[in-house]
Amino acid sequence: MTGTTPEGKRVGSLSLDQIEEELASVERRLTALRDASKKSHAESAAEATALREMGNRAKEIMSRTKSWRGALKRSDAAELEALRAEIRSRSEATNRTVEGMKSMSAEARQLAQRQQELSRRRAELLAHLGDTG
Repeated sequence: MTGTTPEGKRVGSLSLDQIEEELASVERRLTALRDASKKSHAESAAEATALREMGNRAKEIMSRTKSWRGALKRSDAAELEALRAEIRSRSEATNRTVEGMKSMSAEARQLAQRQQELSRRRAELLAHLGDTG
């Protein structure tokens, strides 16, 4: 095994108990990341729906009857500007959420690889113990 533990130990130098302990830790972290990812995806979908509704509302405001000069009435213009500010704010928050989801996904991939390394080493140790036992 070429992998190392967070403490810098090589996987091949770990005892069976240490491997079991680290596997449990990795599995707990993976579960937490999966749960957080599911929550983020649900929030992201809800946010996308809200943004679409705001976009539709902005179109509705812009299609209202204009002043005699062809511009939006003051109340409509103020409402539209507030709505656009809210859309910008939510879009920025959505972008931050997406970046967080990418980061979680990368961490989950690394943990899954670590889990595979540890599982292989555990199987090797168990096979070796079975051969000598």
